[in-house]
Amino acid sequence: MVKERNIVFDAVKLFAIFLVVWGHALAYFQTGDFTENRIFLAIYSFHMPLFMTVVGFFSGTVADMGLKEIVLKKARQLLLPAVVFYLPLAAVVLVKSGLSTMIHSYIGAFWFLKSAFICFVIYYAAKKICKSTAVAAVVSLAISMFIIDFMICRMLPFFLFGLQLGNIYPRVRPHSGIIAAVSGVVFLSLLPLFDVDVYKTLRLSPILTVLNFSSSDYTEVYGCLVALASGLSGSLFVIFLFEYLSTKIPSGNNWSKIAVLGSETLAVYMFNTVLIELPPKYVGHLDGMNPVLYNVVVTPLAAIAVIVQTHYIVGLIKRNRWLSFLILGKALNSRHSSQLSLSRPVD
Repeated sequence: MVKERNIVFDAVKLFAIFLVVWGHALAYFQTGDFTENRIFLAIYSFHMPLFMTVVGFFSGTVADMGLKEIVLKKARQLLLPAVVFYLPLAAVVLVKSGLSTMIHSYIGAFWFLKSAFICFVIYYAAKKICKSTAVAAVVSLAISMFIIDFMICRMLPFFLFGLQLGNIYPRVRPHSGIIAAVSGVVFLSLLPLFDVDVYKTLRLSPILTVLNFSSSDYTEVYGCLVALASGLSGSLFVIFLFEYLSTKIPSGNNWSKIAVLGSETLAVYMFNTVLIELPPKYVGHLDGMNPVLYNVVVTPLAAIAVIVQTHYIVGLIKRNRWLSFLILGKALNSRHSSQLSLSRPVD
């Protein structure tokens, strides 16, 4: 049961990282306003909430650790790869744009890894102090609403949602088909509402938005609510759809391949920067391409190519335990230790 559950979530992570890279390809391969692209908006309506839900789902495994141990472990798994991987890119930015731009880009680079780390620290620090899980959730949620950097205010609710989902998953898992159907209907009904205005509210804090609310302008409050609802329903839909499909599709080598690729999403998230974002700056953009060809053929194929390329790169990195430690966040004393994987931001 545990093995099957992990394979399902590896498939979920693989799908989520595919959406991340596809979304970046849509944004970077052309010079036009990508926020007008309906496929891009559909991806951004739920893909980062889905990733943070998965992070929260597995976060219960560190509940018995001391806070210091949690911080050190998550710093190795999340912060160290972000810092090391971006170092050569930061050197290029320094030469081309100066120190201040380099510092700004270094801080913002791989924001999701930093967001996940901060979510871990906020929640488990609150839990160690408050003892009660419910109180810790409320306290950490309240704190997060006042932290806009790294989208903490928008990500921690999904971290907590995933944590709770992990606690009740064995009970709700048998009803995966019903949950997928209901959440799918809700998500699809919300999708047309997730427009450019809602996208622009993704970096806003719901609480600060309400405190600054003006009766003559409700756009930001509306946007926060739509983003929250679409993120929750979309995450539920994908997770339980994959769970339901896992009962219908025979297990075999394909599941094993999915499990391997799904465990490499942290690396895909980082290499995506080099393989998707940089080439258009030096090779050129695809402006003028047929929209259908661009949206549903070229960009998704580019995302698949990045995932495959990263798989072979990771294989090379794993041959050296120090590279595995610095770039993949693996423990030095466990070359093949498991790694929870993640993704990236609103640009």
